[in-house]
Amino acid sequence: MTIAAYLRSASRRVLVALGSVCLAFGAAAQKYPDHQIELVVPFAPGGSTDAMARLVAPKLSRQLGVPVVVVNKPGAGGTIGTAYVLAAPDGYRIMTGGNSNLGPVLALGESVGYRLGDVAGLGLGTTNPLAIVARPERFADFGGFVSEVGSKPAGALTAASWGLKTPSHFYIALLGQQLKGEFLHVPFDGGAKAMLAAMAGQVDFAIVTVATALTNVQAGKLKALAVTSGARSLDLPSVPTVKELGYPGASMCLSTDSPPARSCPPSVWNCCGPASPSSSTTLSTRRAFARWAPSLRSCRARPTTIS
Repeated sequence: MTIAAYLRSASRRVLVALGSVCLAFGAAAQKYPDHQIELVVPFAPGGSTDAMARLVAPKLSRQLGVPVVVVNKPGAGGTIGTAYVLAAPDGYRIMTGGNSNLGPVLALGESVGYRLGDVAGLGLGTTNPLAIVARPERFADFGGFVSEVGSKPAGALTAASWGLKTPSHFYIALLGQQLKGEFLHVPFDGGAKAMLAAMAGQVDFAIVTVATALTNVQAGKLKALAVTSGARSLDLPSVPTVKELGYPGASMCLSTDSPPARSCPPSVWNCCGPASPSSSTTLSTRRAFARWAPSLRSCRARPTTIS
């Protein structure tokens, strides 16, 4: 699936899911919706989740007859935006997300003011692979990257993520484990900023979604060393997967859902179908990250970003 098709598919699926929520609320309370709805993105603008939300918002607004505005609430690995949605289980705050903001922090058992079970997804929307990217002249290819990892001391290579305890942070630790090396993690506020840091040579490489990196890779401003999906991306057919390069344990894809608070009125879930941690992306979140929690705990992190 191409990135354009991915975003269209994502927007359709999320629109159907969110529309179901809103119609269900309407069945329970005829006045709903009677004012603006916030579609909350728990990450900074410019990333793939943000792009999907901005495709969905005008369509959902037309369907419901009220404004639907995208609200970015980044920070703390997506937990700030998630807590913001869960604080108002009335149907006027709905989140776009998945194991990006419901994964590493909760899988590690950290206290963030809510539990995984407080979120009820409406079913898996889409999946999105990651890409290992660097400025074009930094590494000849993935083989050159691996060679440098093996020849330099632990922490010599810097790796940008879109935030502490996000999947990109987790993946940096996992990649180091698979390559038998260790990176110095440099967290940024969003995937777009992490990508720009790699392009500018502020870090050696970055872990971002394929959707985030695609335009700059195609323009030759950024090199994708590998993608983390099981098969090659149709948009980047010349870029190998980590699996075919000999590192199947480094394969990983993110899931995207449209989870509201699980404490929404029961009539909502009666209309939308069963919703529970076992029927949403919360289960895939728990499975995906709990297994590699030691890798995330062991990742070296620099507490401040490069300005």
